[in-house]
Amino acid sequence: MSGAVRQIDVTTDPGTHYFLHVDFAVNLSCGFNLTLSDGISAWKGEVSENEVKREANVMEVPMESYVEDLQQVLMGGGQKRREIYSFRLDLDCLQLSYHKMCDHVSVRLGSLKLRPTPDPVLLIREMIGQSLKHSTEMEKENLLLLEENCKLKEEHAQILKELEHHVQDKETMTRELYTHFVTVLNEKKTRIRSLQDAVRPCANVQKKQRENPVPPDEDDSPDTITETVQSSYSSLEPTFPITGHDQVSQGFSLDHTMSLDENVQPRWKSTQSIDDQSPGTTEME
Repeated sequence: MSGAVRQIDVTTDPGTHYFLHVDFAVNLSCGFNLTLSDGISAWKGEVSENEVKREANVMEVPMESYVEDLQQVLMGGGQKRREIYSFRLDLDCLQLSYHKMCDHVSVRLGSLKLRPTPDPVLLIREMIGQSLKHSTEMEKENLLLLEENCKLKEEHAQILKELEHHVQDKETMTRELYTHFVTVLNEKKTRIRSLQDAVRPCANVQKKQRENPVPPDEDDSPDTITETVQSSYSSLEPTFPITGHDQVSQGFSLDHTMSLDENVQPRWKSTQSIDDQSPGTTEME
C-alpha cells in the first residue's frame, strides 16, 4: 500500500468517520484503486482508465480539468475543498459517489462499486501503518522545513543588521554632504555680496547721471568741432609755391586773362627794345 490515508465526511452518514485511501500507478487518469473503512468494516473498489475517460466525456470537460477535480476530491485539500467536494455512500448498494458543488448545484464527478474485504482487520492495520508511515515522512519533511526556516531567519536577521548599518552610513554621508553643501553655498553667497557691493557705486553713479544729465558746452557744438578739425588738418599741410602747371595737374582752374596780360606785355617791350638797338649796332660796324 502506498499513498496517504485521509479522513472524509459522508453526507449520507454524518455521524460516522470514514477513512479513505487511494492508490494509483502513474496518475488518476490511468485509473486508481480505492479503499474505504469505518474502523470496523472495510471495502475496496476500482476505477479503470476507460471509466475515467467516460466520466470526463459525460461531463463535457477537458481531461486535465476532470483529473484535477479527482485529485482534489480523492487526495484532499483544505477546508474550502471540503465545502466544495462531498461523498455519498449507499450501504445497501455498496456504491460510493463523489460530487462537486457548482453554483449551489451538486454535480456528480463519478462513482464506483464497493466490495467487502474478507479480512477487514488486516486491511485496517495496513491503513494504520500507512498513515503512520506517511505521518513520519511528513514529520521529517517538517523538520527539514523548520531547519531551513531557521537558516532563513538567521539570514534575515543578518540582512537586517547590514541594512541598518547601511542606513546609518547613508545618513552620516547625507549629513556630511549637506554640511559641505551649506559651507560652499555660504561662500558663494559671500562672494556674490562682495561683487554686488563693488558694482553698486558704479550703478549709483550711472543712475545719478541719467537722472541729472549735464548740459553740453557751446564749444562742444557740432559746428565748432568741425571747424576745429578742419583747422587742424590745414595746419598740417606743407607751404610751398604752386605754379600754374601744378595747379592744372592738381585740378585747379587758372585765370588766363590776367596771366597773359601781365606776362606777355613786359616780354613784348623787351623784344621791342632789342629791335630798336639792333640798327645802331650795325652802323657802328
